[in-house]
Amino acid sequence: MWHHSFMCKPIFFQSLPSDDLETEEIHLPDESVPPQEERKYLVFHSALLQLFSLCLLCGSGKQKLRLETIGSFLSITQICTLCEHVRTWSSQPFIRNTPAGNLLISAAVLFAGAIPQQALNVFACLRLHCISARTFFRHQRMTLHLAIKNVWSRKQEGMFAALHEGGQALILGGDGRADSPGHSAKYGSYTLMDLRTKKILTLQLVQSNEVGSSNAMEKEGLARAIDFIRRNCTLQIGKIVTDRHLQIAKWIRENLPETCHLYDIWHIAKDTKASVKLSAIITKKSLLKDIRKLSPKYQTAHLEAFHSTINHFAPKWAAFFYMGMLSRLHLAALHHNENCGRGQARNKDGERIYKIRYKKFKKSCTVQAVQGSCTFDYVTELTEEAVRLCEEAIVDDDLMEIPPTLTSTSGADRLNKEAAIQAHRTRFSIDE
Repeated sequence: MWHHSFMCKPIFFQSLPSDDLETEEIHLPDESVPPQEERKYLVFHSALLQLFSLCLLCGSGKQKLRLETIGSFLSITQICTLCEHVRTWSSQPFIRNTPAGNLLISAAVLFAGAIPQQALNVFACLRLHCISARTFFRHQRMTLHLAIKNVWSRKQEGMFAALHEGGQALILGGDGRADSPGHSAKYGSYTLMDLRTKKILTLQLVQSNEVGSSNAMEKEGLARAIDFIRRNCTLQIGKIVTDRHLQIAKWIRENLPETCHLYDIWHIAKDTKASVKLSAIITKKSLLKDIRKLSPKYQTAHLEAFHSTINHFAPKWAAFFYMGMLSRLHLAALHHNENCGRGQARNKDGERIYKIRYKKFKKSCTVQAVQGSCTFDYVTELTEEAVRLCEEAIVDDDLMEIPPTLTSTSGADRLNKEAAIQAHRTRFSIDE
């Protein structure tokens, strides 16, 4: 594609008020700066062509330009029609044979917990040259899943090393989460948290057709999580706090006989309505039995908050393949572990910041402490790992085989696509 150059009117943005305006003087860039650490700018087509309006050799304005794009990568070949000088310019470096910007866009979309099609639609609405969804999923499959796996494994090793150094028996909180409401969930995840530090120690992902039904996923997730803890930590599990799941209680009683099993207070209180008579409550045998197992100190409230973090990285309305779901669970854990210890926000005078929340239905308000801003150092580590894997062309073939084997009762055999379409057409042609 060939373009004749032209000039645009300069924009004196310095005269426009903006909270985003920054001015600085810089030297020529250091070529040793990694691509993920460089700043990137949004450049308009017309403004870019101004840089190629004159020949650098003879100064002639008679130029022809050839533009080639690969996703976000742009290459411009400038040919002077007067002296025939040829100049080639590229918008970004390569990481081996991959344009750096393309890989970094895929990494940014995934590591931010965004849905790829929504993010790519933003670029399309802006008419910004970008990668396709197919390219994103290739980067995710070949590089990004492995980067997340490696970083999460290193973080886990660090947490277990710190636990061994402390030498105390573990106090764990466990809870399960289904990827959709009701009894038709495809995935279930089970999380074990160190209730002293509020950090996630392990997450286990279970697919419903591994265990026969979605109702059995939580118990299987707990069994896998405990097995992982035992294989990676020699400390005794002193206490474990869960909800009132009967299958969970039985499994812990049979498999962790030396562990004190306690219930989260909320999961007992939430089953009793204010309208129920006090006499009916205090004489209920099952409640009296559960009260003896109430956790006096440690609760699972932080686990419930972590589930909200999972909803950001893996919303229940979106569908994911097995590795996509597992990677997003690990991203949620990395984000939670980095930010679970942040304190209350303070103003420039050092005073704690609070906000008032008004409730219309109660005609009252509550005072709530404002937490400090989140940090995203884990994203930097993930991006560096992704670039390293791409540079060294490291691929983990085992990740391609991670999806679980199905149970014998996992459902009917899959139909051939053409046969299914023909059956669909035949069915509706009968009604006509």
